Amino acid sequence: SELYVDKSLMIIELNKLLNKNRKFVCMSRARRFGKTMMTNLMSAYYSKDCDSRELFERLNLSKQEGWDKYLNAVNVIQIDLQSFYSRTKDKSQVIDILQVNVVNELREQFPSIKIPANAVIADAISIIHKELGEKFVIIIDEYDVLIRDKSVAESLCKEYIDFLNSIFKSNEIQRAISLAYLTGILPILRETVQSKLNNFT
Repeated sequence: SELYVDKSLMIIELNKLLNKNRKFVCMSRARRFGKTMMTNLMSAYYSKDCDSRELFERLNLSKQEGWDKYLNAVNVIQIDLQSFYSRTKDKSQVIDILQVNVVNELREQFPSIKIPANAVIADAISIIHKELGEKFVIIIDEYDVLIRDKSVAESLCKEYIDFLNSIFKSNEIQRAISLAYLTGILPILRETVQSKLNNFT
């Protein structure tokens, strides 16, 4: 649009983190900061599902050496948690429904891989990585929506934190993740004396 602010150079900084120990990033900023636009920019850049060279050739990113090293080269799982949560009628089932939806998409994307009927996202990613060596960029926009909503039951919050933990803390699945990028208003929360997601910067 006429008011578009080109933040594409952030891709250069994210590319430095790909497949490194520091590949877990949480961007906690105030509302209207452009967090969602950045997640869409990342998805368009990394995703194997699109050819976005022409788009990025018009942006500042393309003026940097090696800018296209990871262009459309990685599998992307992008979740807009706020939108998904608001569309889910039975809020108590939001994590289960999310798991089923993403795993079904992975089955469609990788039809040669047998993913068990009861598999969760972490299982599916691990199986795909083990069988094909495929890696993933995982983007969760508004990761903290369940945490900051005071009407959410404590049991659902705990289930959600366990869900995040299952994806981002397991040594096995970490090998399958090239980059994890969470956005939200809150920084990664601390539970009792420890942070469950202490590998995020």
